[in-house]
Amino acid sequence: MVQSNSVNDQGGRSSVLEPNGIGSAGRHAEDISRIVGKLAKLDRTVAHHYDDLYDFGETARTLDQSNALIASALDGVRAVTTQANARLAGATVRLNAMARDAPAKRAMIRGLLDLGLDQHGRHEGSLADAMTRLHNLSATAKTLAGTLDTTAEQARDSQSLGVAAALHVLSGDLMTIAGDLALERQRADTGHARWALNAATIADDVEQLMDGLHEPLATLREVDELLSAGIEGGRMVAEIFGEANTVSSNLFQLIAGAARALGQARVLLRQTQARATRLEQASRVAFERGAALGLSEEDKIYVTLAIDLRDELQALTLSALEQGALSLEQLFDNDYQLIPTSLPERFRTSLTDWADAQWRPFLDAAMTRAPHVRSAVCSDMSGFLPTHISARSRPATGDPTHDIGNCRNGRIMYDDRLRQYKENAADFTATVYRMDDHSGGFIVVRLIFVPLFFAGKRWGDFELAYSV
Repeated sequence: MVQSNSVNDQGGRSSVLEPNGIGSAGRHAEDISRIVGKLAKLDRTVAHHYDDLYDFGETARTLDQSNALIASALDGVRAVTTQANARLAGATVRLNAMARDAPAKRAMIRGLLDLGLDQHGRHEGSLADAMTRLHNLSATAKTLAGTLDTTAEQARDSQSLGVAAALHVLSGDLMTIAGDLALERQRADTGHARWALNAATIADDVEQLMDGLHEPLATLREVDELLSAGIEGGRMVAEIFGEANTVSSNLFQLIAGAARALGQARVLLRQTQARATRLEQASRVAFERGAALGLSEEDKIYVTLAIDLRDELQALTLSALEQGALSLEQLFDNDYQLIPTSLPERFRTSLTDWADAQWRPFLDAAMTRAPHVRSAVCSDMSGFLPTHISARSRPATGDPTHDIGNCRNGRIMYDDRLRQYKENAADFTATVYRMDDHSGGFIVVRLIFVPLFFAGKRWGDFELAYSV
């Protein structure tokens, strides 16, 4: 850290160290800082590899668990399918037997029905003869009854009253018998017709039943084929998952080996990084001490520019205070209000709007004042950046990858090193600094801090970063 009360060398210090020597110390510090930055980036890469290995391990464990569950499920499905297939096979055998016997049974039933109809036909002839005879007997009985009635009248006329009464009774009985015979003949005719109809219906139903066996048998054969294919498919899937288990086992071994190798590399990397960090600190101190004795010409240009820009910024701000466009309360407001959903976190104060309108155009113009200026910004004593150059004050998108590099206005940038610079009361402070290039890498710059004072109170610093 350079602490100087003047930009120009005084007291003969320029004769003590050659400017080129100071420049070499600065370049050496920059080179060491680049090395440390690359080591840090490599360490982050190794950490990412560790994360990748963990993810691979989780994937392998999930695959292993899935293989076990699927294998268990396949065993259950295979057992159930085999059992169902066996039952279907038994049912198919029985239905096939029924189908083979169906024609014979159908012929037998048809024969029995035909025999019954034939016998009924013969019986029907006998019954018809009997009915004819009964009909004739009925007619004879009626004729005889008429004769008896005539004879009874004659007997009554001949005073044979007892004979007449007997003949009348006999005539009535004959009429009753004739009526009963006629009724029985009618009943026999009705029963014959009903029996013949029922026999035909039974024959049709049996034929439909036998014919209906063909479709269920075809369906059962299809189901049997599907189940057989399912069993074979299950066997093939089981073989595939057996191979997957082998892959999972090999993957676990590879992950374990890679983790051991990364662990060994990381230990060595951390040791190298620690030594390089100490060397970086020593080279920075060498540059700072050398610069304190006498700035190189290339550094002197930018230190002078930083002081000039500080003076211009102070004049711009004091003018706004005098005109009432800005108040000291706004200027020194440290009530940092978090901007909702900002990531990384950004803040606002009552100074923000004025700084965006007045300081941002000034900072943009400062970027063009020398060929190698990398950044120009104002930070208060807490590291708060009320505004930034336009290239670093873009609208937030919510994507941290974009917002980290392009939305730096409103950030609070403060650590132990910055605290030392804020506490330094010298005219300027110079150091070597690794600055994020907003694309995952970094650039090494030289950074000048020049104090900003308003109303006799230190507000913070004007900062100018440059590369040579």
